[in-house]
Amino acid sequence: GEHVVFLGTEKYPGADIIRERLAKLGMAWGADTNAHTDFRNTMFTFFSPAEGVATGPQQAPVTTNMSNLHQVIDIFFELLFKALIREENVQSERSAVLSELQLRNNIEYRTFVQAYRQLYSETMLPDRLPIGKEEQIKSWSAADLLRFYKTWY
Repeated sequence: GEHVVFLGTEKYPGADIIRERLAKLGMAWGADTNAHTDFRNTMFTFFSPAEGVATGPQQAPVTTNMSNLHQVIDIFFELLFKALIREENVQSERSAVLSELQLRNNIEYRTFVQAYRQLYSETMLPDRLPIGKEEQIKSWSAADLLRFYKTWY
């Protein structure tokens, strides 16, 4: 889910608009923003200067009536509650998530999964790894992901 929410919200309908907004706050896409999911949470991290300082070729200071904190909270709110989950974005991010799944397929990860199966055999946890099941990653539509987002975010 966190892959797709960065691609557009009601207020910031495209990834380019979100990138531009972050740059006006003195933040770089990817370097100052991240998200990951574990068994209990999806965590979004933003590293923002206290005051806006534009990045890019002009390096012009940003004049605003709101501190960066208020603007970052606004972006967080949009990501968490107002994401536009579009079919084309789900399709484009599907390969990224499948790639992450493939990169994890190493001996350490497989050992971790087996140990988890032993330790938590009487729970659903071993069958609910945060990255998801490959067959669901391959088949979920935007409607499926939107249902998940509205339920769990």
